[in-house]
Amino acid sequence: MQLQKILPQNIEGQLLYIEGEIVSNVSVTNEIDRYTAAPQQKHKFILQPSQHIPEWSNSGKIQLSWINPPQELRLGDVWQLHVKLKRPRNYYNPGSFNLERYCLQQRIAALGYVVDKNKNCLVKHKNYLSIVNLRQKILATLQQFTAYPHLGVIQALMLGDKSIISKSQMQLLQDTGTAHLIVISGMHLSLIATIALLLFKKLCLVLPYNWNKQYALLISSIGSLAVVLFYAQLSGFAVATQRAFIMFLAASLLVIFRRNTSIWQRFWMAVILILIWEPLAILAPGFWYSFLAVAALIYISFGRNAKQLWWQSMLKPQFAISFILLPLSLGVFGQISTVALFANLFAIPFITLLILPLVFAAMLLLLFATQVANPIIAYANELLKYFFVILQRSNLVMPYYWSFPEDFHCLILILATVTMFWLLAPGGMPRRYLALLGLVPIFFPKSHSLLTGQASFTLLDVGQGLSAVIRTQHHTLIYDTGPRLTEDFDLGAKVVVPYLRYQGVKAIDMIIISHADNDHIGGAHSIINSITTENLILNEPQYLAEYASNLCIPETKWIWDGVSFTILHPDPQFEYIKRNNYSCVLLIEAGQHKVLLTGDIESLAEQDLIKRYATQLRADILLVPHHGSKTSSSTEFLTAVQPQFALVAAGYKNQYGHPKAEILQRYSNLGIKVLQTAERGAITFKFGADFSELDPQFYLKH
Repeated sequence: MQLQKILPQNIEGQLLYIEGEIVSNVSVTNEIDRYTAAPQQKHKFILQPSQHIPEWSNSGKIQLSWINPPQELRLGDVWQLHVKLKRPRNYYNPGSFNLERYCLQQRIAALGYVVDKNKNCLVKHKNYLSIVNLRQKILATLQQFTAYPHLGVIQALMLGDKSIISKSQMQLLQDTGTAHLIVISGMHLSLIATIALLLFKKLCLVLPYNWNKQYALLISSIGSLAVVLFYAQLSGFAVATQRAFIMFLAASLLVIFRRNTSIWQRFWMAVILILIWEPLAILAPGFWYSFLAVAALIYISFGRNAKQLWWQSMLKPQFAISFILLPLSLGVFGQISTVALFANLFAIPFITLLILPLVFAAMLLLLFATQVANPIIAYANELLKYFFVILQRSNLVMPYYWSFPEDFHCLILILATVTMFWLLAPGGMPRRYLALLGLVPIFFPKSHSLLTGQASFTLLDVGQGLSAVIRTQHHTLIYDTGPRLTEDFDLGAKVVVPYLRYQGVKAIDMIIISHADNDHIGGAHSIINSITTENLILNEPQYLAEYASNLCIPETKWIWDGVSFTILHPDPQFEYIKRNNYSCVLLIEAGQHKVLLTGDIESLAEQDLIKRYATQLRADILLVPHHGSKTSSSTEFLTAVQPQFALVAAGYKNQYGHPKAEILQRYSNLGIKVLQTAERGAITFKFGADFSELDPQFYLKH
């Protein structure tokens, strides 16, 4: 049913007039316009169309962004908007985030942006819930504390709004595996519920003795349930919060109706309720994380009579959760951080016992006495300063990522998870050590390592941009780094780094930037800051002035593990008008095969290459120059190269129309097979010694 609501392909990119209601909280990020350098605010929200759209009869929810809207956007507002939409589409690479699955689980049928036209207008304002106004009031009051560097984390812990967390703070939380702590989930609701239960039990003491004896538990359960529901709504009632609330609801209902059930019966009741409420929750990794974590706690805590010291009772649950979730983390992200387990042993009690009580107290005071809340927020900010210092130091000590084997199979994940539970079984379990056999497929995967004289070339899907990864037996080279789309979003961080970690790459020997256009250099900072990089080559060093670099000089040649690399272009004796023609051109030779990487060179540079190298340009694989624009891929150049495969790095339905139809026809007339990342996702070739034929592997196999 949800798949039927996805935006039809034939109206992607068209201008549409849509009337609908804002059904999500509005997040705001501050950015810099890439063309004018002017500051701007991007508002992101979800719109539910409220009128029939002729071009889209079965419309679903739309996630929109709006740069500098004319007035405040609020939950419940009904707007008539002039928009451009597209279907949710992944960047199809190993290790990349699955956007399509996320949108399906969130019931988002289209992504788009509001066009800045005068026809956008507010139809009506719906006073959605008074609790929403309360949330807005707290968020507005928090703006008085922008001088505190950790206000973004405080706001996220308080209301689930992560929009003002700095990029560096979020990156550190992700690198140390502690980002889950700033999601409103079971930890937050459990603390709220515990406080509410204690307060209601105290209040019940004023009741007559018989009433207190008979109804104290009932009153406390109903009261705490109401308080938890109120806070869940106040925090935005995100998917993770919904899951946690339903789990708490299941437990409360059993108490209210006095059902004598086991802890495992309550557990499965919560699972069933969540799947009834939201069947697509099964697609969300958070669903599996939540229930595996709760299952781990139940497993190690109930039915065991052994006495524990206080430090054991604190550390054992955290260790058990982290231990059992390791296979799932490998399956979902393709990697785990070795620091995550130890960072969480410190971070979970620090946030739960110190920061959250302060945050909740400040939240209540912000409604009535802002001045009283000020020192509490200041104290929480000071504690968070030390929190991030410790995370930073721990990440420096153990910044190692362990990656999952490429030939991952679901059975390996299931076997490893069962193994973890077996290893945590009670001490009396016979032959528990045999469970270690279940981890063999993870720690000793089938080897796909390259031999001397062999190379692997992968053209990544980075949309309208370029990034390729070349690996030999012991070395890694990155050719271009993909585009930077916003102040906080670039494809170096979202595609290239996850791919490298998925492949187990722990250091980059060289990054070559063909030229300094954003779609080629945009992700460089993220890659260099995330993975140790030995050498950097680019012809415009001022764009990466903070890093030591070398110029792209023709005839520069080196050999790694029997694989030859030669820089062919640009010609220092020739002056080009366009920056594109200064692109660094690289030729790779392994065995009988050659790969030619061309950046954005145009016909003038192509002619220059023909004059200087003639038949030396012949290559089996050609990276199509300038994404397949009309200004490149001249017939003379293609005749000189004579490739078997031509690879196009261009975005799906990109605004430039790359690759141009006439260029594709030119390749076809010459009998050259064209492969596009927009159609195939990441494209991989292994070539060189022992590879007699070129056999492309596609991330999108259909």
